[in-house]
Amino acid sequence: MQGNKPPLEPQMFVYGDPYAHLPRSGFYQALEGYLDLEWVREATTGLYADGIGRPSIDPVVFVKLMLVAYFENIVTDSELEFRAADSLTVRRFLGYSLEEQTPERTTILKTRQRWPIEVFEAIFTRVLEQLAEHGLLKGKHLGTDTVLVDANASMKSLRHRELGCTYSEFVKALYAQDGQALSASQVAARDAQRPKKGSNQDWVSATDPDAAVAVHRDGHTALSYRLDATVDLETGVMVQVGVQPGDVRDSVDLGVRVEEVKANLEEVGIAPQTLTADRGHHSEENVAEVEAQGIAPIIRQQTGGRRTGISAEQFTYLAQTDEYLCPAGQRLRRLSHTPREGWVRYQARGKVCRACPHFGVCTTSKSGRILQRSVHQEAADRNRERVHSDEGRALLGKHRHRAEVPWAYAKAYGGLGRLSTRGLT
Repeated sequence: MQGNKPPLEPQMFVYGDPYAHLPRSGFYQALEGYLDLEWVREATTGLYADGIGRPSIDPVVFVKLMLVAYFENIVTDSELEFRAADSLTVRRFLGYSLEEQTPERTTILKTRQRWPIEVFEAIFTRVLEQLAEHGLLKGKHLGTDTVLVDANASMKSLRHRELGCTYSEFVKALYAQDGQALSASQVAARDAQRPKKGSNQDWVSATDPDAAVAVHRDGHTALSYRLDATVDLETGVMVQVGVQPGDVRDSVDLGVRVEEVKANLEEVGIAPQTLTADRGHHSEENVAEVEAQGIAPIIRQQTGGRRTGISAEQFTYLAQTDEYLCPAGQRLRRLSHTPREGWVRYQARGKVCRACPHFGVCTTSKSGRILQRSVHQEAADRNRERVHSDEGRALLGKHRHRAEVPWAYAKAYGGLGRLSTRGLT
């Protein structure tokens, strides 16, 4: 017999539990058994005035909404509003009955904007505490990595910092100075070869001033942010997250990131031992700074530099006399002149180098071979030894899976191809 479902009619009363027919093995119901968020309400009590204004969204409900957005890869508040209103399982997780109106987009947005950063940091720390209690956070071996993400701003929003004009207006005026009337295609062809044409020192977005112009790995240029995260290499738990404008290099804020990591882990009684990172984070200063904070860095070194001839690694440093010994047995003595702060130069005698059978291969300078040594070279040498050790290789292998792959997954499937919010805050 063919079924014939009658049309939906409004009901005056609902008897029994409207969620009783839902699967009892649902994810959110299982999560509810482990999740205790009552402390969030107490932590945010001081943010609201008693007896003034309309009641806000329940802080516990707001945090649950953020979890729903994370678990279901929802990156816009409008989509999250629809999901909360449409899904019975999410309604039950939030504690809303069928006749209650779930939070609107503007309510979610304003709550996120008005809560101070300290509240989110407290939530983050509380999550780490719960993970540590259940053995899901080891915290001994860490890995840090970054990713560039498009900002919620178009390149057409760029304005010249001094002139206030748009980019197209600036280019037209620039190539009209010689009196020639050029077409749009001719202007674009000329401008393509102009160096530093999108410098962040000259241009700023009118819609998102914190975003910066950056070139991504796939070659496209966009207003961007650089997201960073440090993870537990044994379990994959994030122990630190952060964001910077897209033009901030990875090596610039590594020390600050390590300080944040140590502070977060100290809250749960864990002291990190090692930190892995890719080549973009490497510098002698960074290696020394990480060591100074009691953590052994395992950071891949930049591969650039001398590709032919005799490399600097083939020279032997003599600590007792503060000299270098070349493969031919000649000494390079320290120079008093240091053109770069934090670096020391060593040079062999020109007469000796010119008479050496390796002259022309080791150096072509008639004044003699010159080497540069960082004042943090000893820390850099220890880092290189760790990178090539068996333990270092194993941790760097974990780094690729725990610290790098999640970013690729988040951009491809987790909605991080483009941010929906604006501004660093």
